[in-house]
Amino acid sequence: TGAKSYLVKDWISISKNVKTFGVQNKKLFYKFYKEDGHQKMAGLKTDTSKKAVVPKIMSFTKLNVDKRNNISKMEDAVIKIKSDVLSAEKVEWDTNKNILTAKEATLTTFDGTKMVASLVVLNLNKGNFKAYSENGNFRVDNLDMINYDKTKTPKVEYRADSVKFNKSKSIIYMFGNAKVAYDDVNLSGSKIIYDAGRGLFQATNAIIYHHSKNVKADSIYYDVRTSKAKLFGADLDR
Repeated sequence: TGAKSYLVKDWISISKNVKTFGVQNKKLFYKFYKEDGHQKMAGLKTDTSKKAVVPKIMSFTKLNVDKRNNISKMEDAVIKIKSDVLSAEKVEWDTNKNILTAKEATLTTFDGTKMVASLVVLNLNKGNFKAYSENGNFRVDNLDMINYDKTKTPKVEYRADSVKFNKSKSIIYMFGNAKVAYDDVNLSGSKIIYDAGRGLFQATNAIIYHHSKNVKADSIYYDVRTSKAKLFGADLDR
């Protein structure tokens, strides 16, 4: 097993109370026991090192390599990034910074989420990405709910001036003129956070539209599982 073995006589005689026996080798004794005689617990070392994501280039129609700056430029590229697939009209891979910049891109994630954006920036060292669009033109198809009833596959459509995701892509952050459509509910606000794992929308400076009615509020929480909303600072006269 690779574990080290020690002879009992080299350091101590074993008993329920090890302190009742003479210590032959104190240095070795205190390696395994505390001063009060209690055995030390083996500590697990946490590996804080984080390996960068290595993309796999599947195909492209044109490739231009800037060797001086270590930048590869591709057209009509398809790239696999772990379990996600990125396809874009133009892709720049800065190998010094390990950043992929894709224009007119579609990112299909492992859970079936398909996002279309005019610009996607992937940081391969951090393992995350940001998406931007011109005129807030985002589209999402078949957004499966994580830790949610898979027999119900709701379609969530949204757009915003800028969009960010957490590492697992289960939380979407929308900023600036954000709009979300879910079933017959529409949300708009200066900022909207969608937690797919909890099935929860959180909108700031928001308006919710439902059944031909709209209500304005400072903040709105909408639970897709219960179809219930919590409103704070609501203007109910609308």
